[in-house]
Amino acid sequence: MSEGYSTSGYRIKLLKSDNWMPWKWQMLAVLHDLNLEKFIEKTAMSPIAADPKNPTKDETEAMDKWREGDART
Repeated sequence: MSEGYSTSGYRIKLLKSDNWMPWKWQMLAVLHDLNLEKFIEKTAMSPIAADPKNPTKDETEAMDKWREGDART
């Protein structure tokens, strides 16, 4: 039986010193499939409130949505 991790129907071998590139491509494919790529982009940044002490409802929702997606990623 091969070592690996399985969740949500994806099966990926655990990352080891000799499988970096296949692991990377598999992870990128999963993140793409789950629409989570934006969370690993080099320019990815969590939304911030214009006034951190008094965020608007929309800003709070955007920050909560970002934290949720970031945690899933």
